[in-house]
Amino acid sequence: MKIKNVILKSVVLLLPIAISSCTCDRSKESVDARIKNHMLLENAGQALVNKILLSEIREGRISNAIESLEFSIDCSVVVMGQKTNYNSLNEEQILRTLRMLKEYRQQYPRQSKTPTTANESDEAARESAENAVITKKAVEILDAM
Repeated sequence: MKIKNVILKSVVLLLPIAISSCTCDRSKESVDARIKNHMLLENAGQALVNKILLSEIREGRISNAIESLEFSIDCSVVVMGQKTNYNSLNEEQILRTLRMLKEYRQQYPRQSKTPTTANESDEAARESAENAVITKKAVEILDAM
């Protein structure tokens, strides 16, 4: 689960930058510039995640990389399942994506590493419980499709 912590911490570190770029004075920056900044930050974050996952794979920790990618899908499903601020074109694309993810989950059912053992620290146990909640919510959203 250490890799997931690194990924989540990376996202948390980039989030304030993304928020500040989105909440800047609208008169000083064009919409195109804000979109470009958002895309650059998103790509920087994705590149960091990809680098971490590639390192895990190259170092033989394939199950860590898979678990991180599975958890990433869970988080994305939960966000897409919120159905806020969608226009009709976005909603169509999101529903199409959710259907594809549902097919993936039917082919590869989620096997989360969330059970805790007596040897895990309180923090690891709490993280496992939080991850289980997110995974459960993602499963519910996909099952409702």
